[in-house]
Amino acid sequence: MEPRRFQANPKAYCFGMLCMVSAFVFFTYAFYLLPYLLWDWHYDIPDFVLRWMHDWARDEGWRRGTLGWMVFFIFFIPGLLSTLGAKYFSAQTERQFLLPEEAKVPRAPMRPQTKKMMWLVLSLIFFTWIAVHVLVWVIAH
Repeated sequence: MEPRRFQANPKAYCFGMLCMVSAFVFFTYAFYLLPYLLWDWHYDIPDFVLRWMHDWARDEGWRRGTLGWMVFFIFFIPGLLSTLGAKYFSAQTERQFLLPEEAKVPRAPMRPQTKKMMWLVLSLIFFTWIAVHVLVWVIAH
């Protein structure tokens, strides 16, 4: 039977759940705003986001693309930090249920093929991101 995680460490459990919910909220909101911020799709955007963009464009002189990325990252980075917090608190709660023998088992080193594949996937994602931005820039100018 599964051990009761809340009873083992209620503070870590509650903080972990709070971080997880806030991460879901930040990520959902960031990706909800993404089509408007990057491609100027028109739908129901909250007024405070439009005010931020207008004020920053007027005061700082930033371009529309820069403003879109700034607003996106204002919601995306707290989502990442909340995710890390949820992972930390989850691991803290989980460590209490591991037996001492299980905690001392060494991890197997990563195989070279796995490292190659990981770098291939990451570089593919990075170059795709670069290519999309170059294409958008070429189309815009």
